[in-house]
Amino acid sequence: DCGGTVTAVDALFTLKYVAGIQPTAACVNVAADANCDGPINAVDALAMLRFVAGLPVNHQPGCSLMVGELS
Repeated sequence: DCGGTVTAVDALFTLKYVAGIQPTAACVNVAADANCDGPINAVDALAMLRFVAGLPVNHQPGCSLMVGELS
């Protein structure tokens, strides 16, 4: 939702983006690659949901997007 904090709503907007459903959040192109692997896909939404639930998140070394905040 581009609010700065990772929430389940961010995962929802990411899935809507992947499915081509409008409207999507303006920050999806910038912040939705939650695991820093390049493409924006459902795996990123899963990473966001895991983060929100307090579960481990697998991401690329040096990836800083899942440290608590999306910008």
